[in-house]
Amino acid sequence: MMAEGRLALGCMQHRLGIWNEATLHLQKAIELHINVSDYIGQVEANGELGLCYLRQGHLEQALSVLEPAHQLMQDKNLVGHQSIPCLIGLTAAYLASAEADKPQQGAWLKKAARMCRAALRQSCTCRPWLPHALRLQGQYEWLKGKTQKAQRHWQESLEIATEMGARYEAGMTHLEMGRYLRDRVHLEQARDIFAALEAKWDWAQAQSLLEQ
Repeated sequence: MMAEGRLALGCMQHRLGIWNEATLHLQKAIELHINVSDYIGQVEANGELGLCYLRQGHLEQALSVLEPAHQLMQDKNLVGHQSIPCLIGLTAAYLASAEADKPQQGAWLKKAARMCRAALRQSCTCRPWLPHALRLQGQYEWLKGKTQKAQRHWQESLEIATEMGARYEAGMTHLEMGRYLRDRVHLEQARDIFAALEAKWDWAQAQSLLEQ
């Protein structure tokens, strides 16, 4: 119960952009899950910690927790909704690597494609993660040069998020579309959603793009 509580606090603070507290709670959650040999709990907490690092731009740190967590998944044959943060995180990390490492972009995209398929498959059984998985699929298609296909995935992400009332996820997809399409309307929608949710860090990202 303590591990799950720490995980929940870390997830909440991660999405609010309270990085230090989020990191401490997620690290403690990992430690507690290890102490009780809860392997899938370790995978979930590491996945959330990896996403937390990624959002701060700490790519190497993200990979250092996400790849061992994925290896644990494979070693223990772990599946289910608790595996999704790791799959989502690793997809995002490989896509970020593809953008940062142009000489090896093809290799990173190949890894991202495999991980994104797994993330989408698992997210279909746990729909709250589906808008994020579709958003990443859109990013993958965009980096492959398939811009129309990317926009179809982003639009589907928006539709599912709206249907579920997942305003934060809708805001994140608007932000992604605004960034890649250079579309002020999407950026303004993202900014307004984040303002309403008091997601100050994400609001600042949208505002910064609008000012460019």
